[in-house]
Amino acid sequence: MFSGSDVVRKSRVWVLILAICSVALMVCEATTTYQGMIPSRQWPPAVGYGLAPWLVGLLVAVIKEGWARIRKQNHRFGRSLLWATGVFMVIMAFATIMSAVPSRDQVEIRNDAMLLMGASAWVPGIAAYCNNYVEAAPEMIEEAASWSRRHDRDLRKIVAVMEATGGLSKNEKNQIDQMAMQALKAKVNSQQDKKGYCKQVEMNLQQGLFDLDNRADIASALKRIRDF
Repeated sequence: MFSGSDVVRKSRVWVLILAICSVALMVCEATTTYQGMIPSRQWPPAVGYGLAPWLVGLLVAVIKEGWARIRKQNHRFGRSLLWATGVFMVIMAFATIMSAVPSRDQVEIRNDAMLLMGASAWVPGIAAYCNNYVEAAPEMIEEAASWSRRHDRDLRKIVAVMEATGGLSKNEKNQIDQMAMQALKAKVNSQQDKKGYCKQVEMNLQQGLFDLDNRADIASALKRIRDF
C-alpha cells in the first residue's frame, strides 16, 4: 500500500513526464507538418496538437466522474485523467513518428522537386556566368529574368513540394547551387568559342527552348510536381 504522500509524489512525476511529452509533440509537429509557415500560423496548431491528449484525458475523466456519481461510487479523478492522457499521448506519439517517416511516394516527389530545382537554377546561373566571366550580356540577364517570371508558378510549386516533404536544409540548398554552378561552368569552359556559346544560349532563351515545358528530360518530373 502506498501512503498519501507517495501517491502525490508519483502523480507529480507522471504529470511532469506527460508535460514533457506534450512539449515534444508540439515541437515535432511545428518542425514537420507546419514547417516553413510563419510563426503565427506554425505554432498555434502545433500547441493544440500537444495539448490534445490532455483535453481527451480531461473529457474521459469527467465522463467517468459523472458515471461514478450516478452509480454513487468513489472515483479518482486525477488517476483517470493521467491514465487517459497517457494512453492518448502514446497513440499520438506513434502517429507522429509514423507520419514523419517518408513514404515511397514522398521520396519520389521530393527527388522530382530536387531535379527541377537544379534545372531552375541553371538558367539564371548560366546567364550570370556568361555575363560575369565571358562577356557582358545585359540582354541575356534580362532573358533569364523573363524566364523566371514565366515560371514563377512552377518555381513556387517546387518550393511548396520541398517544404511539404521535409523542407530544404541550408546544406542541401548549397549542394544544389554548387552542382548547378559546376555543371554550367564545365559546359561553358568546354566550348572553343565561349562568346558564341553564350550568344547561342541567349537565343535559345529568347525562343523558349529552355522553358521547362520544352525539356523532355524533366517532363515526367514536372508533371508529377504540377499534379501534387
